[in-house]
Formats: sequence, C-alpha cells, structure tokens
Amino acid sequence: MKRSQIDIIKCALIATVIFTLILISVYVYRFHHGLSHNHNDFADFGSYLGSITGLLAFIGVLYTIKDSQINRQIDNERSTFYNLLRLYQHQVDINKYTDHQVEKTGIEAFKAYAHEARSLFHAYVIYHFIKDGEEFPSELTQIGKLDEQVFQEIYTKFGVHSTTELNALLRNRDPQYYYDTIYEIKDIIMTSKLHDMYRIITASICNRICTEKRYQQLYTFIRNIGDYLYGQYGQYLGQYHRNIYYLLDSIQNFKYPNDYSKIFRAQLSSDELTVILFNSMSSQSTLKTISLLKKFDIFNNIIALDLPISGYDTEKDIVMQTISSLFHEFITDSTNK
Repeated sequence: MKRSQIDIIKCALIATVIFTLILISVYVYRFHHGLSHNHNDFADFGSYLGSITGLLAFIGVLYTIKDSQINRQIDNERSTFYNLLRLYQHQVDINKYTDHQVEKTGIEAFKAYAHEARSLFHAYVIYHFIKDGEEFPSELTQIGKLDEQVFQEIYTKFGVHSTTELNALLRNRDPQYYYDTIYEIKDIIMTSKLHDMYRIITASICNRICTEKRYQQLYTFIRNIGDYLYGQYGQYLGQYHRNIYYLLDSIQNFKYPNDYSKIFRAQLSSDELTVILFNSMSSQSTLKTISLLKKFDIFNNIIALDLPISGYDTEKDIVMQTISSLFHEFITDSTNK
C-alpha cells in the first residue's frame, strides 16, 4: 500500500472520530444531558443525523470513484511502461555490430560499440596530448619509458621513433586529415594487447584536464565520438536512442515516475551507459534529452574505470560532477547556436 493511501486512511479515521464527537456534542446540547420524552425531538434529530450521514455517504462515493480512477490510471501507466520496456529490450536484441565480417548482436553488439567508442576516446585524448606538446604527467614518467613501451605501435604506424617526432608530424599534417589520423590511432588501440595501458594514460591526461577544468575540450571529444557512432551505426542505434527518449518522456508524467525510472536504470549495462553518454553529447541530442537524463539520474551506475572521463578519480560523486559539467557545456553550446 502506498504511503499516500495510508495517509488518506488515517485522515478518514480522524475525520470519523471528530464527526462522532460533534454528533455527541449536538446530542448533549439538544437534549440537555438527558433523553427527550418527546418523539418529535427524536424525529428531528434523526432527520438531522440522516442528512449528515447522507452527505458523508455521498462524499464516500465520490472518493471511491476518484480512488478507482487513480487505480485505473496506475494500472494503465504500469501497462504502458512495461510495453515500452519490452520495446526497449527488443531494440537491444536487434542491434548489430559487424567486425571483419563477424556479426555481433544484442548485448555483445553493445560491448563492441562501447569498446570502439572508448578506444576512439583514448585516441582523441592521446592525439591532442601529443600534438599540443604537453608533458607527460609526473605519475607516468615514473613508469620507465612508458611512451616508448606503449606508443611504439603508433610510432611504427606513422614512421617515427619518438613522441617529439610524432608531435612534429601531427603539427605539420594537413588539417583535412584530422579525423583520419585519429581514426588510425583508434584502430591501433582497439586491437592492441596494451589496451589497458592506453586507458591508464588517458586517465592520467583526463585527470589533468579535469583539474584545469578544461571541460569544453572534453565535451568536444565526446561530442565528436557521439557523431561518429551515429554516423557509423545510426541505422540501429538511432531507434534505440529514440526508444529510450520516448520511454523517459512518457514516465515523467506518470504518478510514480521515479519508481519506473529505477526499474529502467536497472536494465542498462555499463556498455549501454557508455553509448548513451556519447550520444547525449552528439549533434543528434537535444536539451530535452539532457533534461530527461538528468531528471532520472540515468548515469547513476556508470563505471568510471571503463571510461576515465574524471581521470583517476572513480568516486561516484566526482564522476557525476564531471558528467554534470559536460552537460553544462552541451547546454551552453546549444544555447549559443
């Protein structure tokens, strides 16, 4: 039983007690502390009592009708929600990802989407780190010759032997090859056995970005990746994201929206949350989408280790603060257009 229903019952009981006390008071006042010997007095009091109880009965009927309407509304909302939830699950199941002619579907497809998105995020962060000539964070220089160990694959791809040479190459490269260069780095990271080391490097660089509050730069990376995912896989992911938007937009008008949002959040895997986060910053997103995602705290369970946007800090409050800052950048960007 809902708390609101319990409160209504309590109020009804209190009202009944008060009404009973009023009737007793009226009776005492009317008959002067004793029973009347005049039958007409009893008749008059009975008529008075009958009119009051009739009014209460009418109020009771109105309440029953209203309660029935509320219950019917709740049943309809529950039915609507679970129908939308089935549509969402259907969208998850039919999603496809093809890699080297190997097709993945459902949750496995989202794992592949998320892996590519995270690899592309690492590529953006590392590309700009090298091109902008930033120094390695102190904690990384303590790991002997980390750039030579991890970046050797990138050096080989671009025909250089050091970060300094790669910096010069990237700075002099035609800007029209900007995205092509990043995608090349992304392909290296995706298939690398040192993928976790790239994640550690990205976390360290993001730690500096967040400390210096360069959220606009971080937002640009994520927005570009969201656009990339939609451009590559929009025929599947487009319906998936629209279904989530419609589900959240519908339940916000329900009587108990937070109850339903918790059920929905429980269905989202870490890989899905990664894909949703990138899409939320993309050109396909809207201010209404951001509002719904914030309202229902959709990223409550995102795993920071998978996507180190907050750097080394994986505390939930810090991660959510970073996401909130990214949302702010999106809102500012959308408002200025």
